[in-house]
Amino acid sequence: MNTEVLMVYLPVDFGAGRSYGLPPLGCYYLATELKNRGRDARVLDACIEGWTVEETIDQIKKHDPAIIGISGLTPHLRSMRKVIQQLKKIGLGDRVVCGGPHFNDTQGEAMDFLGIDFAMYGECDHAFAELAERLLTGEDYSQVPNLIYRDEAGEIVTNPAGKYIDDLDTLPFPDLSLGNVDDYEMIYGRERKAISIMGSRGCPYLCTFCDVFSVWGRKVRSRTPKNVVDEIVYHRDTFGITEIFFRDSVFTLNYKWLEKFLDELEERDVKITWHCNGRVDRVTEPLLRRMKKLGLYCISYGVESGNQEILNSMKKGIDISTIEKMFKLTTDIGLQANGYFMVGNPGETSAEAKETLDLALRLPTTFVDIGPTVAYPGTEIYSMAMRENLVENPQWYMQDTAMGQGAAGVVRYESPGQLALKGFSPDEQFEFCRLFLRKFYYRPQSVYRILIKHFSPRLFFRAIKFLPVFMSITLRKKQTRQQVHEPAPA
Repeated sequence: MNTEVLMVYLPVDFGAGRSYGLPPLGCYYLATELKNRGRDARVLDACIEGWTVEETIDQIKKHDPAIIGISGLTPHLRSMRKVIQQLKKIGLGDRVVCGGPHFNDTQGEAMDFLGIDFAMYGECDHAFAELAERLLTGEDYSQVPNLIYRDEAGEIVTNPAGKYIDDLDTLPFPDLSLGNVDDYEMIYGRERKAISIMGSRGCPYLCTFCDVFSVWGRKVRSRTPKNVVDEIVYHRDTFGITEIFFRDSVFTLNYKWLEKFLDELEERDVKITWHCNGRVDRVTEPLLRRMKKLGLYCISYGVESGNQEILNSMKKGIDISTIEKMFKLTTDIGLQANGYFMVGNPGETSAEAKETLDLALRLPTTFVDIGPTVAYPGTEIYSMAMRENLVENPQWYMQDTAMGQGAAGVVRYESPGQLALKGFSPDEQFEFCRLFLRKFYYRPQSVYRILIKHFSPRLFFRAIKFLPVFMSITLRKKQTRQQVHEPAPA
């Protein structure tokens, strides 16, 4: 098999076995753009397959690609390096182009660490396709926007970024046949085949822990409601998709847009099960009731902390009373409410973290996502951590002791990018997260909500068999939720 461009998405930790998850949209968007230009492009998702390094390399070799595009976040840097080192041994190392939010925030800093000649940053739907075309035809690529490359003298050059895509309706729907669409399923979903869709790019909020703005910008650019529903219908009719997760940071941000989206679903009688991210201050009772009527079964809110001072320092712009009110309203309506939490923020103490646990136990939450805060490049927390020496090494993400690596081969999902807080060390933060999950899940209320109140056959049997897996996955996911591949609710 001679694939012209192979898009590869890697796991943070190799060899974990098959998992639950949703498509890496960036890989599928880029592969689809190339396909529409007449190029043979495919997607290889080593993360969902849970392959080892060796298995990943074997799969890449089978495609014998002319270009290998490897996409990932900061936590994937070591995985990228391992794969690229092996590719070099078999003569494929010079075909690699890396990309993802990390390169947007650090530019060419990791080029030597990874041993690559090409990387891309920012919104590069069209720029990557242009680079691939030029590499395949041997044309000059030195003026391609969003490109980081080594010139003939070995110096790293960073080209200016191109303009943001104003009309997102011009982008093609991701062609899931370029990978294996049957691989994707949400761990707490209700249907067999699930995928994700993004209806917008950009976020106007100022959360200190998130870098969404650095890739997509502060200005929110939205697809038309019709275009989004067209994509739902396309995936349903083409691939048999029955469940959608909207990856937008705040799907409920624009009430007028949302009402038009719901009008489209209703007028076209589109039956789909869906789930989205929201903000507790950007939902209303009438909207929630109408969303539920038209297929919404779950909404996930970014809570983050149970201490108001910590919330204020994170620039969340919400208060605890609103959190409690909207979780109650959401569940009273009959929707499943999930909560995102984090601990180890600047200035946080273990006592304040305990307030976060107390809040989580008070809220009628079905599933939670919890993890230590990580100082990712491009975030305000990173700048703060550097100023206050809360992280020992500014380039912690290129250390040998990277996240996911524990003593004696035990995977722990700690990160050298966690903040060294006075009286609340990174180890203590991690152990608190484990305690948080045990306290939350191993209690009658959680069992009732998961197995009875929000009953579905798939979720019932999965929860009985894999409850510890829910806890390990939620820690694993938290390491990537602060970055744009899986946006945190703002």
